[in-house]
Amino acid sequence: METITCTGTNEQQAANAALATLAAAGNSFALGQLWEINRGLLHRLFWKWYGQHQDAADAHGLTIEDLEQEGFFAVKYAADHYDPEKGSFATCLTTAVRKRISDIMRGEHIRRVIGEDGREVQVSANPLNGCTSLDAPLSADDDGSASLADPSGIFSTFVAMVPRLSMISSKLYFMS
Repeated sequence: METITCTGTNEQQAANAALATLAAAGNSFALGQLWEINRGLLHRLFWKWYGQHQDAADAHGLTIEDLEQEGFFAVKYAADHYDPEKGSFATCLTTAVRKRISDIMRGEHIRRVIGEDGREVQVSANPLNGCTSLDAPLSADDDGSASLADPSGIFSTFVAMVPRLSMISSKLYFMS
């Protein structure tokens, strides 16, 4: 298939509209082309936001590269929700970018999966969902003097038990 290049604003708007329609219908090549011809816009939008909110992005562990990867999902979302009656694809994409950034900053990464019963459900896609820091205090009333990673903490207690557990399991193995 041939790569589409656009030289003018009207030409790009027409190409965006046609590609968005194809992409929304499941055409992955059209989605890739839509992303490709809008990379400049995506780059400008993400760098503008990142420049104004770098401290917040850093606090969330979010890099400009992460934002640029999110651009593809913004293009997919924009293609799926694009309505030519409501404006240009670029406007729809700008809204989709803002939505992606907002979702990321709130920690609302979700993934839609099909359950065993055939229904679509949303599950968390946060890579650190449910993780506990080893620097966390042992209990709520702890003054912070001991943490899970401290030699006196739970982690060290478990590590100390491992040789005993393996000894017990080997005894059980030989008994059977």
